Amino acid sequence: MIFLEEPNVELLYKQARITLNLDKKDNRSIVQLFSGLKLGEEYDITIKKKSKRSLNANNYHWQLCEQISKVLKVSKYEAHNQLMIDYGTDWLDAKGSPTYVLMKDDDRYLRKETEHYRPTDAVEDRKGTMYRWFVLLLPSHLMDTKQMSELIDGTVSEAKELGIDTRTPDEIERMKALWDTQA
Repeated sequence: MIFLEEPNVELLYKQARITLNLDKKDNRSIVQLFSGLKLGEEYDITIKKKSKRSLNANNYHWQLCEQISKVLKVSKYEAHNQLMIDYGTDWLDAKGSPTYVLMKDDDRYLRKETEHYRPTDAVEDRKGTMYRWFVLLLPSHLMDTKQMSELIDGTVSEAKELGIDTRTPDEIERMKALWDTQA
């Protein structure tokens, strides 16, 4: 509830239109947000401050991706995408459902730099060309603390299996604790 000192201001506030300025990089999430809305319906919108994880957490994930990529002899984006497939989070639409994308059934999705996809078992033959349904994944920079924690834990586990030195469990736990407290 909002408390205002002047009654006239409250009336003006209720009648006001709000304009949101959004970055171009947010286009996909904006389309997903508004695609489920219907004209003539009323909606309640809640805005909450997102808990930020430390930049060190994301940087650490990418450092491990680079080391993993060298061992596996793949690009850092291929390493990152495989970790996203294994430990990432589905990008949910306004109704809480995963977003599906139909693409040619090849391995190009593993080399994408800004979009991440998890392949499903659903394939289609369209005029002799095979297509596969993919689940769109939430980019790591949009993950909340819990989601990023799962990605970091998976990344650390994979790195250890490949013989890559990782930070100590205490250091990793300290990083995780910082995610909740940073604004």
